[in-house]
Amino acid sequence: MPQGAAQASDSHVDDDLDDGVEGLPSLELANLTSAPASSRGAAAPSSSPGGTPAPPSGQPGTPRPAPAARPTPAPAVSVRPAVFVDPIDVVAFANYGAAPRAWFEAPIYAVRVMQRQRDLGRELARQRKLASDADDAVVERMARAAEALRGRIDPEHPAIGLYGQLGKYDELTQSRSVALHETSRQYAEQLAQVDERMSAEEEQRSKLARLVEDAALELGRLSAERARNEAKSKRIEIELRSAHDAARLAAGPDAKFAPPEHAHRIAALESDKAARAAELVPIMEAWTDAAEVARRRQSDEREARKKVTALRDERKRIEQTAEHQLEVRSEGARQAERDRFAAYAEVARAVLAKRPDDLTEAERGDIAAAEKRLAAAERDLELHVRAFEAADQPALRKGLALMLGGVVLVLVLFVAAIVRSGPADSPSPRSAPPATSR
Repeated sequence: MPQGAAQASDSHVDDDLDDGVEGLPSLELANLTSAPASSRGAAAPSSSPGGTPAPPSGQPGTPRPAPAARPTPAPAVSVRPAVFVDPIDVVAFANYGAAPRAWFEAPIYAVRVMQRQRDLGRELARQRKLASDADDAVVERMARAAEALRGRIDPEHPAIGLYGQLGKYDELTQSRSVALHETSRQYAEQLAQVDERMSAEEEQRSKLARLVEDAALELGRLSAERARNEAKSKRIEIELRSAHDAARLAAGPDAKFAPPEHAHRIAALESDKAARAAELVPIMEAWTDAAEVARRRQSDEREARKKVTALRDERKRIEQTAEHQLEVRSEGARQAERDRFAAYAEVARAVLAKRPDDLTEAERGDIAAAEKRLAAAERDLELHVRAFEAADQPALRKGLALMLGGVVLVLVLFVAAIVRSGPADSPSPRSAPPATSR
């Protein structure tokens, strides 16, 4: 591996990982001195369900799996032996009951199997998650132990050469973590800016809403005053028309002038009418101005509300984009961390195979406990897998076929009954009564 690969971009780092993955199982273990056999059993290489025993990493002829087809494949891990589960335990745990002895018992058996498999399916999904978590815990314990060992040993230690190929994993993990935090910071700043603008617009909208309320109150006050003055003017006009009518009646049909007492009354009412009209002019002007102010403030308040709504929509778009981007970045960072842990775990396995005493007793104990939990989880998983498939398949297929045939037969009989019944005979039309002659 060229020395300049560590300073390349993320894309170059991703491209170079395949070589590093294949190189990890063939680390130079010949330089490590074997420890006494009494200290080697603290943490044996872990195993995977369905696999076969494999020699320690680094021995000649060790098979190496092909690298996964993804940008940053995880290092190859040791293949663990198959998990043994007692067939009696499988049958007892499956709890399907005895296979049917007669053909008419097959549908009952099929129903019982399907009900039990529904429960087993849910438990199987949970056991897969538990086994995966247990495997991750083993890898993490080994990786932590390898990291701690790296800080304890000196440059001349035989195991120091095992860490030479791990720089790319550290670099990729660091770069993706930095990219994740930078992306999170950028979107946080964008959201903070939108929140600041939205807060200012909301405050402005609240002020405009209060101004609209004040303008509405002023307009209402002027409207009431205008209505009172208009009502007074109408009453004066009514009294004035009544005074003219009374004067015409008092003067007679041929009179040209109103009697003096009626003339004074008419003049007083005309004076009151002019005064009311003069008082109504400034009230009308003030009412017109107040109505215009209220209209402008309502328009400004609507515009402010639209700005707040637009900012909320903008914030929602940023949140959706940020959620997607952060999900992608987070998954990339998690994958890089998993690959890094897997690479360091291979170092820990190599050390455990040749120099287990280089790890502390506590580290070996943690690894052994994690592998014990993993073995238990894998056994439970294998038990669930085999129990799910432990049903008598011929009897199950026969029961399902009989159930399906019964459903089809019921449908055929139902349709046949409908066809036989047919539509009800329609009554013959009555003959028309004979025509009678007049």
